Amino acid sequence: MRRVLWRNLVSLSTLLLAVACAGDKDTNDTEAVIASGGAVTGFCDGVLQIARAESAGFASLRAKPIGMSAWTGRVIPKGFRSCSVEGSARFRAEYVCWGDDAQGDDGSALQGAFDQTSKAVDSCLASSTPGHRYQRSQTFEFAGGERIALWRDMAGGPGPGFSLKIEENLSRAGRYSIRLGTMTLR
Repeated sequence: MRRVLWRNLVSLSTLLLAVACAGDKDTNDTEAVIASGGAVTGFCDGVLQIARAESAGFASLRAKPIGMSAWTGRVIPKGFRSCSVEGSARFRAEYVCWGDDAQGDDGSALQGAFDQTSKAVDSCLASSTPGHRYQRSQTFEFAGGERIALWRDMAGGPGPGFSLKIEENLSRAGRYSIRLGTMTLR
């Protein structure tokens, strides 16, 4: 048990260090995305590719290693600047994409981007996922302007779930980001 906890702590520390050291580089540059092993795709195409890779723990979407059980993501939906795979197997892996970010006292500057991305996810999942029936949660709002909405596959059995957040970047005080996560939900 201690070994597993230690390994998870090391993985998390390595990932946080990689994010903290990334600085303020312009990661919207398509060449930089491709150099990191990723490929920019249309928004819906990217979301659906990520959903299809969920059952194998996103193995087909792993590009360059960035830590223990962490990789840069091969697919980056349009509107996002980077993605990563965190975890090495189904039920433990999550595909995370980072979008717009803003400096401020709270995440309110990103509410328009959150609403627009939320509608785009609704549209993609409603029209393009045969065999899946997604249900969207209400949007939960938290202190500091943070928000979250969830989509769950109601078709039965484990399947891909999505979370869209406005989240404070704890390594860069006062910085908020749009985060789209995909994981296996039971």
